[in-house]
Amino acid sequence: ADGADWIGLYPAGAPDDTAFRVRWYYTSGAVSGSLSFVVLPSDTPGSYQFRLFAANGLTRLATSVPVTITVPSVTVTTALASLAADNYLTVSWSGANTPTGSDWIGIYPAAAPDGTANRVTWVYTNGATSGSVVETILPNAPPGAYEARMFYANGLVRLGTSTPFTVTAPAVSVRVAPTTFGPGATVSVTWTGHVFADGADWIGLYPAGAPDDTAHRISWRYTNGLPSATLSFNVPAGAPPPPYELRLYWLN
Repeated sequence: ADGADWIGLYPAGAPDDTAFRVRWYYTSGAVSGSLSFVVLPSDTPGSYQFRLFAANGLTRLATSVPVTITVPSVTVTTALASLAADNYLTVSWSGANTPTGSDWIGIYPAAAPDGTANRVTWVYTNGATSGSVVETILPNAPPGAYEARMFYANGLVRLGTSTPFTVTAPAVSVRVAPTTFGPGATVSVTWTGHVFADGADWIGLYPAGAPDDTAHRISWRYTNGLPSATLSFNVPAGAPPPPYELRLYWLN
């Protein structure tokens, strides 16, 4: 045995050339012993061999039986099977055996490709083998089926996927008092449950059933970025006759 003997991990059938080895370690000159090899999530699944070489060269001394590297299988779960947009979602994971500080979990529409352009939101896992993170499901997330997907080292090697969960329309409550009023009235408007409130959110007065575009609104006011509050709302004297609707919108 020689201190420069080494063992390399190779795809089965690949040439002995060092360009083909996936990973390698010196044996420290021991006649017999064992080494621990790290198999990374980014390694290509397939059949591999461990090969022992002499004295820093390519004289092969021995070859292991083939071993199989499979696709990573990290368990990813979501705390809720269904939630309204404009909410938080806790995502948990376990079994990330070789974590990095740049592993991340993204929320994707269930049928969307893995590219970062398709993710709705994402957060780093901070290199933990297991744990949980909180994802933000913003008010503009379209209703539908979504998945939480965990990826390796700032890339797109997928480690695990949650079962699908459902996002529904935001469940913000808007109330007005009195409920019967006409042009020239001053009413009290109360809203609650708007988690991701913004200073550019606004409440508009519309004829009942009218489209959402600003051309149809009768009057409007900013909410001052409050998740829940009450404000006074003046109905213009020249407004068309009722019925009306008061609608809360996210951002401007």
